[in-house]
Amino acid sequence: MENLVEVGKVNDRQLEYAYHRTYIHRINVFADGTWALLGGVIAALGIHGLVTIKDNPRTD
Repeated sequence: MENLVEVGKVNDRQLEYAYHRTYIHRINVFADGTWALLGGVIAALGIHGLVTIKDNPRTD
């Protein structure tokens, strides 16, 4: 986007398009990070659940 501004031969429509493309990219990067963090939390809860299971011997 900075390259478009430096050239100076662009119209407002091209600048708006470039701006919205970068804005959408930022939202996608945020969403990817959020899903990665959420996946890590789910994995940590699963591991915690497996580790803290008490072994109760069966009495028949």
